[in-house]
Amino acid sequence: ATRDAKIVAHIVKSNPSASIRDFGGDFPAYLVAESERHRIDFRLAMAVIEKESGWVPGAVGRHGEVGLMQMLPATGTLVASRLKDESFRSPRGRDLGTLGEARASVRYGLEYLHWQVQEFGIGPVSLRAYNRNPSKARVHRPADRYAEDVAARFLVLVHVLPRAVLAARD
Repeated sequence: ATRDAKIVAHIVKSNPSASIRDFGGDFPAYLVAESERHRIDFRLAMAVIEKESGWVPGAVGRHGEVGLMQMLPATGTLVASRLKDESFRSPRGRDLGTLGEARASVRYGLEYLHWQVQEFGIGPVSLRAYNRNPSKARVHRPADRYAEDVAARFLVLVHVLPRAVLAARD
């Protein structure tokens, strides 16, 4: 199977009600391209998405986080401003806005994660900075297993989607 087919298979395994509209077509290639553009392993991006939303594009968190990568609207507005993306729409009522669109959530989420990796290096602190406020990324919270959970998912994905297989893409 191709890399893209394996990515879709993993998404469907994680979210059996996944829509072909959200994840079909070129979504896997888009995810990989955006990850490469941000110099983040696409499997790490997938691990963050799995942890954040369970691959549910319309997910809304208890603090108002939206989309696959569960970004707060205020953070989305900040990212849009830095990207000079005038098409950004904040969530309003049932309309989840730009962050409720699978591709946009990936683009914005990876941009924001990239900022954290630039600031804190790749590792637990940058993952916590993504999930929390970056100013609280180094605060020790023994019950907070976010970075460990993402790392465990990443390790599974490394075995499900190994680079050697991906290099010999059909």
